[in-house]
Amino acid sequence: MTISCISKMSSLKSTTGLLKRLRTLMNDTKYVRDPISAYIVPTNDAHTSEYIADADKRREFISGFSGSAGTAIVTLQDARLWTDGRYYLQASQELDSNWKLMKDGLPDTPSQDMSPVSHMKAVKNQNERKGMRNSHIKDAVALCSYFEWLEREIASGNNVTEISGAKKLEEFRSQQEDFAGPSFETISSVGPHGAIIHYAPNEKTDVLITDKELYLCDSGGQYLDGTTDVTRTLHFGTPTDHEKQMFTLVLKGQLQLGSIVFPKKVKGNRLDAFARQFLWKVGLDYNHGTGHGVGSYLNVHEGPMGIHKRDMRADPGLEEGMFLSNEPGYYENGKFGIRIEDVVEIVPATTPYNFENLQFYTFNTITLVPKQTKLIKTEMLTDEEILTLNNYHQKCRDVLGPILKTQKRFDVKKWLWKETEPISK
Repeated sequence: MTISCISKMSSLKSTTGLLKRLRTLMNDTKYVRDPISAYIVPTNDAHTSEYIADADKRREFISGFSGSAGTAIVTLQDARLWTDGRYYLQASQELDSNWKLMKDGLPDTPSQDMSPVSHMKAVKNQNERKGMRNSHIKDAVALCSYFEWLEREIASGNNVTEISGAKKLEEFRSQQEDFAGPSFETISSVGPHGAIIHYAPNEKTDVLITDKELYLCDSGGQYLDGTTDVTRTLHFGTPTDHEKQMFTLVLKGQLQLGSIVFPKKVKGNRLDAFARQFLWKVGLDYNHGTGHGVGSYLNVHEGPMGIHKRDMRADPGLEEGMFLSNEPGYYENGKFGIRIEDVVEIVPATTPYNFENLQFYTFNTITLVPKQTKLIKTEMLTDEEILTLNNYHQKCRDVLGPILKTQKRFDVKKWLWKETEPISK
């Protein structure tokens, strides 16, 4: 699908009349004691929910922008929409001429910070930590089942689309204990759709998943014991050398961040460059954060901490018991998107020294879904990176193998073993 087709994924909403009515009310002393100079319309509802009911979609109503993150500010002469790099492209397609897009995170964009989330919510207790790990094991079974099924369907010549694939994935998740529903709308994206960072397929844009293009699947589940968020990028045919090179650069950054050791209370923006460094070396980057907090059967995107190249003023510093995503990516508009995302838990690190009694931490990756080795240029990896990936894949086997056997998912176990074969140069 060409980029011109993608640009038509949403019909443009005229906001002229709505803004005129709002500005009239802002000056009407029948409703306000004093005239209002600026009216702020956040995404969240009164409960600071991340994914909200249709009745609470006030920001989308006034602006026409349907992404899941952003803030609208309307003055008597101006209307602006702040959103981050995940939504630059979508917002530029959905905002009419009344609005100015403010690209949050860029150095010359004034920042706006809304509703910080409790520090107590961010640091999970022991039961929540156990539940988060357990929910990711169940989620891995579902995802492996989906990818095995999808690979088999495509090889058999059966039609699977972005939407039907997402529905099948939810079916596999529903087979797991304590599944309550998706943690967000599945980003099931083929080829150029993958370059729209938070693409959501609809009937007009839905296309077949084939063996000719990259497939990016970013999805998550809500389980009674935890919340998941996982992204894998796969190719069911023969990837190009360029696709493999880009995938490997993203993978190197993800492995680097996932293995980092850092002192207690370091803020997440100090770690961001470790994930981007290999892209930066060749003059590339991505326009979204590298990591966000993850709730425990709560919001899948949870603050106040995160891993981003911009300064996050509300970040209290990283500490044991927090869970974050590790999700670098790379995107070429009109061609493809690549993202690899795990959820990681902050745990104590074992170090030979302990400078001035500082506590040092590292990340324990609790996502257990293989990273497709056919997309890797092994000559670009160091021996340490190869060992890290092979150890991760062995852990996938050790944890998931017995469960797949118990659930009689023998085809899935066979697929898992194929996808986790050790690699070498």
